[in-house]
Amino acid sequence: FRPEMINRIEELGGFITFIPLVQEVITNLVDREMGKINKLLSSQAGANVKEVGLQVTAEVKAQLAKEGYNPSMGARPLRKVVREKVANPLGKWLMGNKEKIMAFVAENGATNILIDSLGKFEPKLVKAEVTVSNDNTEKASAPAVRKASNFTPKL
Repeated sequence: FRPEMINRIEELGGFITFIPLVQEVITNLVDREMGKINKLLSSQAGANVKEVGLQVTAEVKAQLAKEGYNPSMGARPLRKVVREKVANPLGKWLMGNKEKIMAFVAENGATNILIDSLGKFEPKLVKAEVTVSNDNTEKASAPAVRKASNFTPKL
């Protein structure tokens, strides 16, 4: 059920019992939420910014999984935690560092924005490894990286 439906049932006096999720499922949900942010980020990359992707360390994913999971509510709080801890701070950081990102990409090519800690939000720019496939096309190692036409952060 959608969260709205579950909330409506709970308001009417019903109750929903969640089977506790295993850590692997919670981690997959964190990966899915990070993929959504990465897709939005890569869709905002522009002509001056060839390829920009998002990279999150395993420690950050584990912390998001821990904070976004409640045994009595399941993973319902996860989307909010990811938005508050990653998406919103990333959007603010992008707006203040647009020139820095463009300069880094101009110098290094495909780039990942690495988030290695939560709290004081200080992502790092790292060069994405580019591999050449059998058909002689270059592909960046950044997950879901693609080329786009205009870099205007809208997170």
